Amino acid sequence: MVMKLALEKNSVLNEKYRVVEIIEQNPFYTTATVEHLLLNRYEILYLISKNLLEKKDIYEVFLRGVQKFVSLISNSIPDFLSFGEYNEIPFFTHKYIAGKPIQELLTQETKIPREELLSFFIELVSNLIFFQQNLINWEYLTYNDVCFSKGNLFFSHINFARYLINYRSQFNEEENNWFDKSPGLSLQEYDFDLAKNLFHLGELFYEALAGKGLVPAINKYKKSKEEREKLKKKKRDLLSPLRLNENIPETFEIIILKAIHPGSSGGYNNLNELLEDLLRIEQGKSPKPFLEIAGAEGESALISASTPSDQQEGYTIASIWGTQPVPEQEPVIRVRVRRGISFKKMLGIFLILCVVIILTYAGKYYIPLLLKKNHPPVALISTNITSCQTGEEVLLDGTKSNDPENDLLDFYWEIVSPETGQVIFSKNRTPEAGRTKVTFLTTGKYRISLKVFDGKEFSQTIYINVDVN
Repeated sequence: MVMKLALEKNSVLNEKYRVVEIIEQNPFYTTATVEHLLLNRYEILYLISKNLLEKKDIYEVFLRGVQKFVSLISNSIPDFLSFGEYNEIPFFTHKYIAGKPIQELLTQETKIPREELLSFFIELVSNLIFFQQNLINWEYLTYNDVCFSKGNLFFSHINFARYLINYRSQFNEEENNWFDKSPGLSLQEYDFDLAKNLFHLGELFYEALAGKGLVPAINKYKKSKEEREKLKKKKRDLLSPLRLNENIPETFEIIILKAIHPGSSGGYNNLNELLEDLLRIEQGKSPKPFLEIAGAEGESALISASTPSDQQEGYTIASIWGTQPVPEQEPVIRVRVRRGISFKKMLGIFLILCVVIILTYAGKYYIPLLLKKNHPPVALISTNITSCQTGEEVLLDGTKSNDPENDLLDFYWEIVSPETGQVIFSKNRTPEAGRTKVTFLTTGKYRISLKVFDGKEFSQTIYINVDVN
């Protein structure tokens, strides 16, 4: 039986957090929306379960995963705010997103225009590509895991416990069942199941466009395809093109079909290919057609319904001689003929000259640029406040930092001391974080560092001190 610490609505933790709503109770932690009574704001609080604490080695792994997640925060994930304890039970919090889940927007009476859906799909896939590069992944997502807040897309459901999936042999049946059913973003250090991820994206797109589940449509599509294959070719040619759903645009249907098929069967090989097709639709172009590969032994390939039959490639022209014997040839009389200028030879010489000119130009102008030594950037900080109260915002300005090659800089702000200090940076680790507001949540003599990154090297770290009373 899973042991869970009681956390009830309207209860108060450490005279600081009031529980507004219990969001989820799972074998690893309880999630709740809480009101920070001192700072007058809302946060999402995760209270660790006792049974996870009893597995000390696994809890240490879990804690490292949370701390690693904090270091990988992007603009599309809520900011982390604090760590603490309640009755000797650890908890941590992140910012509460006051936005509408996408599921709620899709089910409202006024449907989202397809142009806005396309923009949402593009932003969704772009973020997922960025997350995968930073070991953040998903087994599957639902539209309740994603929300819009002030026009921005946020991933509001973070699945911290999935980081422990490599240790599932040490968990009981209830805990392992939770691994198989829980959606949301997770920190993942095992191999991504790309085909599974793409399939779930296809499901999400179909659900948004058709307003219903994809599985029945796939079963109907497969059945129709099997029935067509039993017909003679002439009869198949008279049938209307095979569709997954006639009520959604063919361009989106191509993307869904390529997402639910593995790359070896004509589907996508990575998320970037899916994003490229979405961008083509945004530009008013058609995505690359779906070519379903029937099998490894060269059975007839099925061209998607969006590709007309007269555009199919790969015809084989039979020999005009067939299996008939080759007629006897007359004796060949060889005559020495004076040849004119060979066009092919002239074209070859011309191409060689072009290559030589291009290589010469590259050697003169571009290669020196590639070999040019990069110089590290220089970080500079300024602020007009060196003493403040808790909860007060202080503006930190690093915009006078510079790079000798004028490269775009990313700004990395960190709290060096005190170790127990807690702050919120309005922006961090982006080019826009040159000017950032910092809110101090606890008192102390704070030492704040800044280093800048030009894409190749970090600058030396510089520091500034702020007294918080």
